[in-house]
Amino acid sequence: MNKDLVVSKKILFPFILVSSLFALWGFANAVTEPMVQAFKKVLELSNSEAAWVQMAFYGGYFCMALPAALFMKKYSYKVGILIGLGLYALVGVSFFMSIMFPTIYGVALGDLTEDQSKIGSAGLVMAIVGGALMPKLQGLIIDAGGNGVDDIKILGVSEVNFSFTLPLICFLFIAWYGLKVFKNALQKNNV
Repeated sequence: MNKDLVVSKKILFPFILVSSLFALWGFANAVTEPMVQAFKKVLELSNSEAAWVQMAFYGGYFCMALPAALFMKKYSYKVGILIGLGLYALVGVSFFMSIMFPTIYGVALGDLTEDQSKIGSAGLVMAIVGGALMPKLQGLIIDAGGNGVDDIKILGVSEVNFSFTLPLICFLFIAWYGLKVFKNALQKNNV
């Protein structure tokens, strides 16, 4: 039996990326209304003020349609799609970081005594300072070969690409710590 593929293996990955845009846009579109209602409640907005939030969301689509079309005409549709997916991923990572940050204090200081929590709080402040220092350290990695972003190769990649190993290490440490705390909580609750 000769089985024809709907999408060939050669273009399967780009097909998945482009197809994912529909789900990603649908998610962004569907989450707008609940977010507006949350903003309305938390920020004590009137109905007309909340409507401005909605207008800003859809106004962004309106304002960016022509520049995006001109960009894709000048470069290519593929480059436009990849940049769009990259920006969406960046916003997604930022969203999860923003909802994670307030819980760090509760998780990190959860089972400490009053004296221990004073030291733990100081440790958290130092972690925040680490967040202020990491961009500087990443900049030092980028400037390792000079003022350009592609002066030298580190492990076969330009220093600007290699510099992203620093945040990767930080994220892996945070993930390890979160998993460790989660396992301890499960053991404590006999789950």
